[in-house]
Amino acid sequence: MKLPIVAILTPALALAVSAQAAPAEPCAKIIPYGIAARPEPAGTLVSQVLPAKVGRFVRDEVARGAAIPADEDFNVTYRAGKDTIFVGLSRAGSPAEVKAAVQTSRQDVVSDKRIDRRGEVYCVSSAPYFYKILDFLAWTRGPYFLYAHASRPAVLSEFMQAFPY
Repeated sequence: MKLPIVAILTPALALAVSAQAAPAEPCAKIIPYGIAARPEPAGTLVSQVLPAKVGRFVRDEVARGAAIPADEDFNVTYRAGKDTIFVGLSRAGSPAEVKAAVQTSRQDVVSDKRIDRRGEVYCVSSAPYFYKILDFLAWTRGPYFLYAHASRPAVLSEFMQAFPY
């Protein structure tokens, strides 16, 4: 007598399977805001990667000579009237680290049931790695990991259309 095979799918296993399931080619078709076609940032200073002005948005002041951290995020807010975009930036030591940063961003969102995940797109099978929901985007450009959380979905779209990387 053959016994049926039973698999128990836990939330952690489902997350691991979904993170590995997406093949590289379909990712190219869903990359948000054309980020793959943009140049990679260059430099080790925050001011070299996060422009003082992006479209109508003005970045909060940063200390002159502020370096991009490798072991934590540098955070700054861009503002235009009541609209805001909270931006994070770090420079990882390896491709595996930037990929892990995007995976962690998604895990943080998935674990918070209060967050609206409509419009979710996710790719960690090929660079640039990214995770997007309506008002949030985490993405990589070379060794850089960036994320942007906007006050409204339309604000994220407007900001990302003007952001150089």
